[in-house]
Amino acid sequence: IDRGSEITPPEDVEEPLKYMEATSGLTPVTMVVVPEGFTEGQLGDYEILAKSAIDFLFTVEPYNSYREYFNVWILKVASEESGANITDGSGNITTTRNCYFGSQWGGDKYTDMKADSNKLFAFVEDNCPDIMDGSHTLEEVAIAMIINDERYAGICWSYGSGRGYAMAPYSLSGGPLTWAYPSMSAVSEQDPSEGTQTTPKSILDEVGSTRGDWRNTFVHEFGGHCFGRLLDEYWYADDKGPGDIPSQSWAVPFGLNISSSFDNPLWQTELLDRLDALVIHNPLYSRVGIFQGADVSILNRWRSERVSCMIDNRCYFSAWQRMLIVKRIMSLAGGTFDWNSFIIQDRPEDPSRDVAGNLTMNNALSLIPPHPVPLLPPPVLVERP
Repeated sequence: IDRGSEITPPEDVEEPLKYMEATSGLTPVTMVVVPEGFTEGQLGDYEILAKSAIDFLFTVEPYNSYREYFNVWILKVASEESGANITDGSGNITTTRNCYFGSQWGGDKYTDMKADSNKLFAFVEDNCPDIMDGSHTLEEVAIAMIINDERYAGICWSYGSGRGYAMAPYSLSGGPLTWAYPSMSAVSEQDPSEGTQTTPKSILDEVGSTRGDWRNTFVHEFGGHCFGRLLDEYWYADDKGPGDIPSQSWAVPFGLNISSSFDNPLWQTELLDRLDALVIHNPLYSRVGIFQGADVSILNRWRSERVSCMIDNRCYFSAWQRMLIVKRIMSLAGGTFDWNSFIIQDRPEDPSRDVAGNLTMNNALSLIPPHPVPLLPPPVLVERP
């Protein structure tokens, strides 16, 4: 349906800002950012935060190397009150904030975090120019919601059809946050029957910890879950994770970064079978393997690298995660994924471990008192809109 003649925002909505424009020559891959809990007088602050979050995301691979494929729209609508609703942690609102999309979550619990998805999806359909002109559908547009609330939180709601939205508050008013690697891990990478152990110091020293701020949550929830369709790769010590991962069979797959089988991981053909050549190309590919623990389960789930953004929010997606993200980019753009082109363009460095200039930043951050925070709950997976 051609809705080009309808591109006139309602009176309470400001004109969309096209912050990034695709130059690939293919169909633009569209992202949208929306505000929540910003009053009319705070929308200028929201625009600054939205630009900062998008800029931050596009410093992370593979988004950095594929930025010419993206349109990014910053949409603006005011809330009557600042902040988001506060719940008892079980979905019951205890403190009401008159925010536009009705966002809510617990004061010290995040598993009940949600917004009015019907209102959100209708708003994006009515105000995103790439949907309004008929060139895109809601299923093809990843939505990021930035919330004017200093409470720590974050979640992604993803649907089998491809649509989804990520929620990321301006936690601690932009103050520093730290995330740690899990303190327990599997004894064996292959055999779940060998049980669990305290994570060896050698592993903790190898991966380090992540220092950052709310934008790291944004990269994890929006870049990882919402657009990349990735499952979490951290785990809880008491979750043994038997069974399959049904979300892999969705119309638009979710969770292809995780295997429920050590013997036949999804990255076998494209990475493990070619690993010797990849390591010759760049020794950092030696980090690719099969590691037990993922999808919140310490056993019976496998991931492709020791650590990534989907474990501790660092600005690093694993090689397999990067490949999945690029495949999604090419699918939405109407292009063809080519393995050789991907490897030539791929940049496997982890800034936390491999970028020398990052040591100065880490030393500076180490002077700031740490604010350790827990990892956030897994994405909410919904079969239908």
